[in-house]
Amino acid sequence: MTAGMQCLSAWSSFTSLRISILFIGHQSKRLLDYKTMHKNHAKAMTDILTSTLFLNFGVFFMAKTPSTMIALGSIAPHFELPDAVTGKPIALNAIKSSMATVVMFICNHCPYVKHIQQKLSEVANTYQKKGIVFIAINSNDISKYPSDDPNHMREEAIKAGYSFPYLFDETQEVAKAYKAACTPDFYVFDGNLACVYRGRFDHSTPGSEYPVTGADLVDALDNILNKKPVNEKQYPSLGCNIKWK
Repeated sequence: MTAGMQCLSAWSSFTSLRISILFIGHQSKRLLDYKTMHKNHAKAMTDILTSTLFLNFGVFFMAKTPSTMIALGSIAPHFELPDAVTGKPIALNAIKSSMATVVMFICNHCPYVKHIQQKLSEVANTYQKKGIVFIAINSNDISKYPSDDPNHMREEAIKAGYSFPYLFDETQEVAKAYKAACTPDFYVFDGNLACVYRGRFDHSTPGSEYPVTGADLVDALDNILNKKPVNEKQYPSLGCNIKWK
């Protein structure tokens, strides 16, 4: 992108933000008149304001951290962590698949995870039936982000319909071993636990024009199932940074 195009893009984003601020101000003024409004109408107005704040401030200012993209062929570090749903410890070597194992770093509160959550559940459910194992890990510092603690993890897993273990990495040692950087961050390991894919779920992010499909991860899994090499042209995931202690 040329310098001129970058300036134009920045000005477009700034202009959009100014328009959003004006819109928010207008909606805020209308919200002051609660006493004369039906409570359902008031709730609807609140929802509009909340959505606008997220779309125009949350996404605009949200920190975007890319995954580190470990070397392909790297062996998955072993771990044994408690499952937030069952409370039981789960070891990688005990549940790994002879075909492929997906290790993903997620959390409860991150908008990037929320954005793909429904499709992620669908993809996991589909490919687990084909013999691929999915394991989710939350490594965030719960002293700073209590909504990511194990109790909330359990609630989130049930609400989202996770069909895979959701493990809590309290010491953050597992995240460090995998060089995880963001949520969500995906790793796919073959039957020998060698990394064949790392990076994004797909091209979609909050506020983008792209639909959530899981295309990048699905393509890698399909190639594995069809005994084809996984395309080595892979792209970093993009999300909230892991909340380190």
